Amino acid sequence: MSLKPLLPGKAQARMAERSLLPSNEIAERALLGGLLAAEENADLADQLRVEDFYFSKHQAIARVIRSLRAEGLKIDLPAVAATLMGKGELERAGGAGYVAGLLDEISGDPAYQLRLVRDAATKRAAVEAGNAIMKAGQDGLAASEVLSKARDLVAGLGVRSEDDPASRPLTPDETRVLGVLTERPEDAEPLISLHGRPLILPRTVNMLTAGGGTGKTRLLIQLILAAVAGLVWAFFQAARPLRVLALFAEEDQDEVDRRLWDACGGRFPEGLYARSVKGIAGPLMHLEGSTPKRSPWFYWLDKTLQNHAPLDLLILDPKSRFYGLDELNNDHATQWVASLEALTIKHQLAILFTHHVPKQTNAISQWMARGGGALVDACRCVIGMVPLDPEVAKRLGIKNPEKTVALNISKINYGPKAGADSYLVFNEDGNLEPINLTKMRSEQIGLALLEILQACGGAYSRRELEKEPAGKPIADELARTFPGFRRRLDLAPAIGFLLKNNLAIESSETTGTNHKLVLRPWSNPDTDNPDKSGHGECVRI
Repeated sequence: MSLKPLLPGKAQARMAERSLLPSNEIAERALLGGLLAAEENADLADQLRVEDFYFSKHQAIARVIRSLRAEGLKIDLPAVAATLMGKGELERAGGAGYVAGLLDEISGDPAYQLRLVRDAATKRAAVEAGNAIMKAGQDGLAASEVLSKARDLVAGLGVRSEDDPASRPLTPDETRVLGVLTERPEDAEPLISLHGRPLILPRTVNMLTAGGGTGKTRLLIQLILAAVAGLVWAFFQAARPLRVLALFAEEDQDEVDRRLWDACGGRFPEGLYARSVKGIAGPLMHLEGSTPKRSPWFYWLDKTLQNHAPLDLLILDPKSRFYGLDELNNDHATQWVASLEALTIKHQLAILFTHHVPKQTNAISQWMARGGGALVDACRCVIGMVPLDPEVAKRLGIKNPEKTVALNISKINYGPKAGADSYLVFNEDGNLEPINLTKMRSEQIGLALLEILQACGGAYSRRELEKEPAGKPIADELARTFPGFRRRLDLAPAIGFLLKNNLAIESSETTGTNHKLVLRPWSNPDTDNPDKSGHGECVRI
């Protein structure tokens, strides 16, 4: 299967710029020739990084060598040529004659040639980072933002090899604090907020965890559309219009397209990139022995992100299709998130992936993600989503709880968690809409209370309704109508709803020397006017 990265239309225009970037064709040919010629050089295949090769034909050959090595197969000219032909990549690799001719290019130690290839790749990355820093300086950003971007880009240059991530030891000039940190850096602006609280920050890895069938992909699509447009949706708000790439690995392209269309009626904002990679992309990591290693698909994703640059947010749905390791192994989870963090630094974006919850999960908690707990620890923010709890539905009087889901922040590293759960309900179009269940219940109880007061013609104070014997018959009637009714907790907001919406008034009533405010249904100012009723001053709230 080809690992051709996804390429948007505008990316082709940038390909001409690469002709000016540093490269070492002689070293690339000598390295590949050395790998094809001698089996004792096979261990070097573990250190190959396809993107370190500048020339596309060399990348095609290196990709096949990596694939053969990952499968434990012999690496030689016949095997590489046959694999290239089987994948339809032989012509892209220069043809059979070119591949065979690499055996004549062997020059010196292949390990030395590998260092030369990596050296040229690092220089290219440095040039590209320099161009990005120059652009940031020309875009009118504040000096602190330019410096922050420059630091991140330079730091990303060290993430160039899965086997040599540090590249070189740190020096005191790089670790010194005094004289370098001279002012407090500005707080990072969140890309997306939830209820006004920071949710997804730049250069972070985040998780949305939910059970199957709860609508997490629907939620993702609606959230993505709002984020790309820079709009508020439900409880979420994007700081500005974002550029988003969403890769869906469980739904086919037609289903992804239908859901995108249904969510916005075909009115797509600029900056949205979405694709089904079901049956196309594979796990980003695999095991070599017992050691987690980045797979060729990691570098496919790396290149795909480069093709789409600049991006603000990458969506991976779901984690299981991009993982490839032992889900219960905490070290594997940490290594997988670390590989995503390398991409966030290199490409200056945030990542949000989806994941499933353990069976029988019916409440949002920090440890609701399936698998090892290190997955939650490694993510900066975890968003939980579960079906509406049956007991909550019963207490709130929800007749169709299967159409409602609860959502909240279950873990966050840079701010307070949200308060009570928020709720979303599926509408007739299959999309999610925000709903305030507590407010809805208060309104229903308030309207029922209003009917009772109109029917009995009595006037009761708040105190009588909420906790004294005089109001108990009314409370009992409401309890029969609303399961889980709690007299004091439920009546206070219900009364507030009636007063706020001018459905009831509080008027002053005098009995002997006692004065109290009583609740009356609001009907007509003349009939409720206290000057005509003899009850004293009427106060309309």
